[in-house]
Order: sequence, then structure tokens, then C-alpha cells
Amino acid sequence: MNTTDALILFFKYPEQGRVKTRLASSFGQAFALELYVSFLKDILAMSSSVQADKIIVTDVWGDIPAHMLDMGTGYRTMLQQGEDIGIRMFNAFLQIFDMGYQRAVLIGGDSPDLPAEFIQRALNALFSHDAALGKSTDGGYYLIGFKNETCLPQFFQGIQWSTQYVFQDTVVKMSQAGKTIYLLPEWNDIDEKDDLISFYNQKSQKQISHTIEFLDNVHALTSNGDS
Repeated sequence: MNTTDALILFFKYPEQGRVKTRLASSFGQAFALELYVSFLKDILAMSSSVQADKIIVTDVWGDIPAHMLDMGTGYRTMLQQGEDIGIRMFNAFLQIFDMGYQRAVLIGGDSPDLPAEFIQRALNALFSHDAALGKSTDGGYYLIGFKNETCLPQFFQGIQWSTQYVFQDTVVKMSQAGKTIYLLPEWNDIDEKDDLISFYNQKSQKQISHTIEFLDNVHALTSNGDS
């Protein structure tokens, strides 16, 4: 460990039939897997510029960097623990803080174009705030962060997961606990077909990425059939 800051990369293990299931219903499971792998490659490339130790926390044990081929090696890999996503995220923070980190930010695998600047801003804000939170356009959050002493279990309990109320519920619980919150700009998660189409239609404004190259190659969003 060479810093007091950690970036938790909270990923699903990339396996066909287990990832991006809503997109798989429109484009097929093979497409969904390759798309998700492209997301993770872009997120890891982006995170390389963040001044923090990067730790992949995955829901199924496996050698994630090796499985995803050229996405990089040298990342510590840990296993998610708990029955639901809230417990798993809270336990991930506990593990990280038990390792001696003082500030930690967690992101998922659904925002391949998330700017590294947002993550760095969140980590820097944790010097003066108790928590950092980035709202996603679907009402959830794409980023959550704490300093060691401010991560409490109630922030992950009683949340209406997978609904438009996740961000709202979390802010209420943090406010009730008297915690100061640094709010990041709203950003997109890509979960549904319309999310992906919107992302792709804005590609002229984006730097070339693994995700854009994959979508360009398969022509999935401009054809009627599955990939």
C-alpha cells in the first residue's frame, strides 16, 4: 500500500449470462458480455490516473485481470461478501478501512465514460466532508465514498435497491446521521437499451474508447438483429 486513499472497483465477474442482463434481452448474451468487458477496460484505463490504490472487489472469485485479457494486471482482487448489494458494498468499505486506508471511493461497472476527475474530486473532498456521492440519471448513484470513521451500516440498510429512490434514500440516511455530503455532478449509468443508444449517439463528443470501438465493430445499434 503506497497511499492512504483507495478506489474500490465494485464489479460483477464477467461471465456470459451474469452481466448486463437487461441489455442481453435486446442484443443477446454474447453481446452483453463483450460490452461489459469493454466497460471494465475503459474504467480501468480511466482509473489509472487517479491518485489512489485500486482494488477490484468482485462477486465471484476469479482472476479478473487475466480473464479480461488486455485490461491490465497488478490489481489487488477481493471477494464481495454479503446477501445483498448494500451489505456487499458496506463490507467492501470495512475491508478497505481494516487495511489501513483513510479515505475510499467505490464505483461500479456501468459508467464507461466516467471522468477520472470526478473520482479525484471525491477523494479530495473527503478531507473536509464525511461522504461523497454521485447521482446517476436513473436515480441511483455511480459513486459513493467515505473517510474511515464515517462509513456507517445504516447507509446501506433499508435502501430501495434497483429503484429510482436509491440516491434519495441514501442522502436522507446520511443527513439524519448528521453527515456532510459532497455531491458530484449527475452522470449516466448504462443499464437499458435506451441508455446505450444515447451513449453511442454522443460518441462524436467522446474520446475513442474500448466501448465505442466495440459498438462500431458490431453495428448493434444500427441493425435490427441481435449481435
